[in-house]
Amino acid sequence: MYSNNQTSPGKVRFIILGILFITLMIAYIDRVNISILIADPGFISDMNLQAQAARQGMLMTLFLIAYALGNVILGYFGDRLGPRKAVSVSIVVWSFCLFVAAKAGNLVTLLGARVFMGFGEGFHWPMQSTYVKNWFPLHERARANSIWAVGLMVGPAIAVPLCSALLQNGVGPALF
Repeated sequence: MYSNNQTSPGKVRFIILGILFITLMIAYIDRVNISILIADPGFISDMNLQAQAARQGMLMTLFLIAYALGNVILGYFGDRLGPRKAVSVSIVVWSFCLFVAAKAGNLVTLLGARVFMGFGEGFHWPMQSTYVKNWFPLHERARANSIWAVGLMVGPAIAVPLCSALLQNGVGPALF
């Protein structure tokens, strides 16, 4: 870990930066998947969402509400746990929720999985900044933050063609 009185924070910070980029990229792939699935008539039929735009919208809305609350509320707990434990808990929660979503046989289960996935990903976001603060000297933090934030753009850029191809090949649950 870097402190201001050290002369060099070491090269491990670049490995951490790569991990932060990859986890954020995966998180944003997870967000796009529901947008692709909602366009699939088979998914709409399986979830009994025909002609129910409000219920379809709830799949993203509830995720985003939980995500926003997770950012604000769970950041406090992340500071208490430390970034390593907090990110680990976050990834376990959101991975479990993806598994539940893939197996969901009804809308209520899927909505519940999306809500808890929102909390899991919301717990993760504040810790990204904590890692940068802990591992990068002040004069490198803006660049480090911009590098991991590129995952915001790369994730959806990969997700749309990937999720579309998986769905087209009949592998809908793999999108979760």
